[in-house]
Amino acid sequence: MLEIKDANGDVKNLSSYENASNLHTPYHFTRDDIANVNGTNYIYSSLQSLMNGDQVILYVKAPTGTNNPGKLKINLEGNITCHVYETPTTTNDGSSETLRNKNRNFLDNSNSLLYSNPTVSDNGTLIMSLINSEEFYMKNDLEYLIIVTSLQDTNTVCLTLNLTEEAI
Repeated sequence: MLEIKDANGDVKNLSSYENASNLHTPYHFTRDDIANVNGTNYIYSSLQSLMNGDQVILYVKAPTGTNNPGKLKINLEGNITCHVYETPTTTNDGSSETLRNKNRNFLDNSNSLLYSNPTVSDNGTLIMSLINSEEFYMKNDLEYLIIVTSLQDTNTVCLTLNLTEEAI
């Protein structure tokens, strides 16, 4: 007989399927699960064919004056480099992009703003370089610049941003 103690210290017999499937209550969710249910999880995705040295430049404005810091997860595919900067200086924000709500029962009403191809006069402070994926919490009232550079010709680059705005 195989037994295990649950979080309450109760011994559960694992020899039957029924007991094994009831070890965890269904009330344990990740922050992302809760954000999906509450409609505060957003996505932006771009698939582009780039030549060597071509760039995709995104400008993200974190929420202003709220208690909802944005958690930004960047997923990348392709032979690329990616640099993320904090507090860049722009003279033009660029084209507005839509952050789609991952829960389609809610409107697309992100508190963060996303732009492509801004006019940048200063990149700001480099906070990370990556080649795959990374996530971090943005500071409220700050801007972020994401620069993805192709390292080869005829390079198909997939860039996905997952933005979670959660109340704390």
